[in-house]
Amino acid sequence: MKKQSIIWTIVAVVLIAVVVFVIHAYQNYEKGPSGANVGSGNSANQVSPVQNSKLSSSLSQFKNEELGFSVNYPSDWQTESAPAGVTFIIPDQFPQTAIGTLDASVQVLSGNCAFPPVVTIKDKGTLAIGDLSFNTVSMQNSVDGRGYFDQLYSLQKGNVCYMFTFESVTLNPTTKGFSTSDVSKINSNSQSHIDDANAAFKAMVSSFSFVVPPVGQPETSYHSANTQ
Repeated sequence: MKKQSIIWTIVAVVLIAVVVFVIHAYQNYEKGPSGANVGSGNSANQVSPVQNSKLSSSLSQFKNEELGFSVNYPSDWQTESAPAGVTFIIPDQFPQTAIGTLDASVQVLSGNCAFPPVVTIKDKGTLAIGDLSFNTVSMQNSVDGRGYFDQLYSLQKGNVCYMFTFESVTLNPTTKGFSTSDVSKINSNSQSHIDDANAAFKAMVSSFSFVVPPVGQPETSYHSANTQ
């Protein structure tokens, strides 16, 4: 009888140990490696809004003597030069966003400056930088679940127009694999990054300056020198 009592005591202790182990393992699974709940089906706890801008604080200079201008831009923006200007590809350094397109450009066009004739104008005005005055307009629209935002500045010099364009396109977060419960936070992350990039774009426009191309040898002196 005493022997059976000891056996049942051992069995009870083993069962209690197993139950405690299972409960502990389940709690760790619920918390995940970072301590956030992952087994509850609410993945929103894993998504954190952007707290600080990660855009580069260091600046580089783009200078084109043929087009006659220079600007300073964040060093982590990639440049793609073209005959009529330059495009800046702005990196999306935050993995938890729904940004599809984020870039800026400077184009040098002949003729008078003209903004696109659209009806989705969000705001317009002027920006004074030293003795230069830029016209500016912002446009915002949403089509088929995509959000479009454009900020434009224009500067007229004689018969040449300098056009500055910032463009962003945001997608529905669910199309990028985020759950429906994450939508509001992902949209907040996207907007925060777009606002940071647009502020850097405005600073780039503010750094604009005209560049005087190098003066070559006068054609008359060149011909006279070769005829001697």
